[in-house]
Amino acid sequence: MTQAVLEEPAQWSLSMRQALRPPEPMLPSEWAERYRKLSRGQSARPGPWRNDEAPYLRAFMDLPMKRGVVQLSIQKCAQAGGSEALRNLIGYMAHLDPDPIGLALPDRDKGRRIVRSRILPSSATRRSCRR
Repeated sequence: MTQAVLEEPAQWSLSMRQALRPPEPMLPSEWAERYRKLSRGQSARPGPWRNDEAPYLRAFMDLPMKRGVVQLSIQKCAQAGGSEALRNLIGYMAHLDPDPIGLALPDRDKGRRIVRSRILPSSATRRSCRR
């Protein structure tokens, strides 16, 4: 009969334990206030995202996280912040719950411009999201 050899438990460094720690639970609107920074090209009010500037967008960002919501359609006026709120939601998902998402854009060329000029620059915040 073979006897199991008991080894000492592995010693994990603090940085390794922090890297493996699950992210703290938060809503997309909370994530936006904590991590999202708007540049001059993205906003007339550059700097950290503030939910108090457009409190009506908080529900738009948080609704997709509710159980049972699989699709979200909005009807809004122009220049109400919906696109920025959507970019916050994309940033939240990329950071805390990475999974494929679908995003409908007008056509291939315009879609590429939007991704290049609006979505990828907002993902620059991912550097500040690392622990």
